[in-house]
Amino acid sequence: MIPPGNNTTFTLKVENVPSEAERQTVTFSFSVQPPENGNANDITFDPTQPSCSAGNGQTSCNVTVTVSASGNATPGDYQITITGTAPNGKGGSVSKSTIFTLTVGGRCVKRSGCFTDDDCKRNQQQTFTCEDENLGTCSLSGSTCPPDGNCPAIDCGSCVWDPKKGYYCNNHSGCSASGCEIGEGCGIQSQTCQGRSPGTCTTPQPNVCVNDDDCPATHYCEYPE
Repeated sequence: MIPPGNNTTFTLKVENVPSEAERQTVTFSFSVQPPENGNANDITFDPTQPSCSAGNGQTSCNVTVTVSASGNATPGDYQITITGTAPNGKGGSVSKSTIFTLTVGGRCVKRSGCFTDDDCKRNQQQTFTCEDENLGTCSLSGSTCPPDGNCPAIDCGSCVWDPKKGYYCNNHSGCSASGCEIGEGCGIQSQTCQGRSPGTCTTPQPNVCVNDDDCPATHYCEYPE
């Protein structure tokens, strides 16, 4: 992963060449499949056609390549095909290819959780949503907690006596009837939010960013060191 306008290096290796083999040169070439709206020309390699030689007693060789992304490179995943070509000893050649992914940009990294879709919005144009949140339950009323987690105090009604239940408050069974007297009110009692846990905002797909504005408000854009 590299930010636009930056570069990184990787090493191409040729291994397990028989020591008695005739010395031959492997030449590497590159092709780039850009992300949607991207341009393959924004990814460049130095050297453009690297090579290394092995054989005649040398069983391996390697060459280091610098891959760069232009400052205008579209953030996303670039599929890079590397092809190594060597003579086959019969007047022709033999090739072998491998593919790796180069991500241009950073990743949206979670800083905090969310309870509503609004918690995810950094600006009104974004459509990030909050997933897997649990708003919790108010301890007395049994209703779902408000998004801010502050359950309102409730009127518990009157103090009532029942031979089986004893004293209780007739508006909400969860209210405390301690010390109440028949005919008197149980008063206004506070309640807490129980079982509350935050969710996670969705991120861009693929999860690639240039700056914090590309991420939900609960995330930040982190680049590799």
